Amino acid sequence: MKKVYCFVKPFFIIISFLVASFLSAQMQNSFIPDSSRIRSLLVQKWFEQDLEILRYQKSEIYQNEVGINFQIRMEEQNDTFSLIVSPGHKILVDVIKNGNIETIEAESYPAETTGSWVLIRDKKTQKPVCIKWFFHTDSQVYVQFRPNGKKTLIDFLVFDAFFAKDVPMGLKFENIYGLSFVAMKKITVNTLPWEVTDVNKGMYSAIHQMVEIIRENLERIVYDKNIVLDEDGKHVNITTGEEKIILKENEQSNKLYLSSAGFAKWIIDGLSIPITGSALRIEPLKVPTQRFASGSLNETVNAKYNINFSLDWTRHLAAASLSITSGKTLKYNASTVDVSVYPFSYVKTEKGIERASEFIKNVGYDSKVLKPLFFCLATTEPDYFYLCAIRESNHRTPEVLYFNEVAIVFPWFDESGHFLVTVFESGIETSLDSFIRRYSDNYVHLTRVKASEYFKVQ
Repeated sequence: MKKVYCFVKPFFIIISFLVASFLSAQMQNSFIPDSSRIRSLLVQKWFEQDLEILRYQKSEIYQNEVGINFQIRMEEQNDTFSLIVSPGHKILVDVIKNGNIETIEAESYPAETTGSWVLIRDKKTQKPVCIKWFFHTDSQVYVQFRPNGKKTLIDFLVFDAFFAKDVPMGLKFENIYGLSFVAMKKITVNTLPWEVTDVNKGMYSAIHQMVEIIRENLERIVYDKNIVLDEDGKHVNITTGEEKIILKENEQSNKLYLSSAGFAKWIIDGLSIPITGSALRIEPLKVPTQRFASGSLNETVNAKYNINFSLDWTRHLAAASLSITSGKTLKYNASTVDVSVYPFSYVKTEKGIERASEFIKNVGYDSKVLKPLFFCLATTEPDYFYLCAIRESNHRTPEVLYFNEVAIVFPWFDESGHFLVTVFESGIETSLDSFIRRYSDNYVHLTRVKASEYFKVQ
């Protein structure tokens, strides 16, 4: 538990962020604290007030119809200033005085929390720039309103990706000052993709169970390039099939020597063995899934080096898992296991708003869009995880890109409604942000696999 120490005369105050807000996290995900009546009273005093007067105006607390406190305050930025209407969150404050600790409740008003409403105005003109309305437990998920003449344009953002942009709304911008969230959502129900933020928290138990089992076994994994477990549980070379000799003491330690591809197969075998009683055979996982143009450089290089190795491997692993769960013998088919959805067309970057890189067949997604993509997949495909084939350059022949490495990604929501992503690669757990930084210039191809509570590793 992290604590922040604040020194306030004459007491030492220890503020703990462990305590929940006035609403349980589950309520936050399904109920948005409403400040519409309060905001309708603040138009002249705050929203349309001159900046020089606002600079001397102290923050104020108002209570809505159901007893929830909201704070209105002004904060300045370089070129803009923000008028923030934010609901209160309860925190515990331990006051230490004369060696004794007394715990009291205090209220905090974060600017970017569920139910916060923020009007941003330009300093020079003092005209409104936009309104940001935060409705999700993750503050990087919000709707944004911008004035456009007598109408209003709406953006729907998820981790800097525009799931909707410049959507017209038949209301004057000023009419949003007193609009309730329920009314706003009703107006935009057919124009904004609300479905990508609808979380069914009961759908992630299998994913959570799989993640915990994998974590418990990570200390057994030793990275070994090109090594995989065959259908008999023997360590073999993926390319040659030659068995790896394991020292007796290492056999007794239950260590597993696996490449990134071998680690992915070990996970899929954990879905196969409880149902079929056996692990997957290796050779069918290496069958090509893509043909290169005759006489092309890719065809020539692929004949020698198999530049699509991890692409073929992950596709066949996903198809094999689908065959097991469906009870039918299914060969790889792009329409059943490849992920090709692309729910956004623009992204916010350091350079401004840019068109997002599109999904490319047999290549995948620019790694920079993976976070909003996995958020979308976690809500629309809540009981699936994803095998990632990573497309890289060997830096010797830059015109030829190779699929060599494999990662496994579990996107899910916890019981508080917070978005989480667990990434495993080569027997190591990492964060999605770290994964994206490591492969920032690469594309990642995704195949989907259904999670199972019957998962059991070798």
